[in-house]
Amino acid sequence: MKKIFIIFAFVLFALQTNAQEMNNSNVQVGDALIIQKPSTPSFKHIYFPKDNFIIKRGGIVNYDNIYANEVHVVKIVEKKDGSQEVVLQRTDGKKFFKTYNTVRADLTKALESGELTKKT
Repeated sequence: MKKIFIIFAFVLFALQTNAQEMNNSNVQVGDALIIQKPSTPSFKHIYFPKDNFIIKRGGIVNYDNIYANEVHVVKIVEKKDGSQEVVLQRTDGKKFFKTYNTVRADLTKALESGELTKKT
């Protein structure tokens, strides 16, 4: 019984590790992603600036213009905890909220939560 549990735990760990690697390894610099409307009231894994910073820079806080936008990965940063943070830029050349050229996102968590999806 103990051997079965150990084998099951090992297989489960291997599958989980493989699934995470598949999600992250498929995304490279230059790949296109799409920003989706989050299931929660606000974005948790795409790090948009706070509303007051957008307003101070003369931007317009309108998240409806963010949904369904195509973005491409400009840079991938490997963090100390093993997660990957990506820098995203709009493919149409416009700025986010008319003031920011790029935004950052936690790649794994954003893909898992559905805030980002891969363009097919």
